[in-house]
Amino acid sequence: MFDAMDQKKCSIPHFANAPKSWVDSSDKVQMQFGAFLIHGHGARCIAWDDRLKKDANLWATALLEILKDLRKEYEAKGKQWPHTLYLQCDNAADNKNLVMYTVCQILRDKGIFKKVKLSFLPVGHTHEDVDACFGSLSRKLQHADAPTLAHMEKLWKEAWKGLEWFKYVEVSFFFLLK
Repeated sequence: MFDAMDQKKCSIPHFANAPKSWVDSSDKVQMQFGAFLIHGHGARCIAWDDRLKKDANLWATALLEILKDLRKEYEAKGKQWPHTLYLQCDNAADNKNLVMYTVCQILRDKGIFKKVKLSFLPVGHTHEDVDACFGSLSRKLQHADAPTLAHMEKLWKEAWKGLEWFKYVEVSFFFLLK
């Protein structure tokens, strides 16, 4: 299951007791956070700044990174890799599109999974598990400062005990030299 957090609470630096005029200032980096709940394996958090668009490419990249890490974990423990991948996401356009369908097809065609089941939650749903995790962080931020991304990561790990890893998705620029 994966989703993004309400982004209004996610600027860095974050100070719990900052005046409202400062909180609304545009002199901060607007961060965005998403989470993947992998039942039986804990949670993974991704963070990105407002230079990256929250779209299917971002979610697909994060999903593939998570699957790569899980595969290594399974191999290290000598566990059998599952035959079916169940993906549950909300009914948003950034999940319901050709990119996500293509990733699912590639995972099956390459033999990584025999079946990939992509399902969407009904409109007006609650994400229950993932929203509860976001709520834990939101409550933590009411009383804690996060002047840097490293501080924010620490708060995530304190607020959300099942969090396995926290990764920052960076913007990369490639220059072609002639």
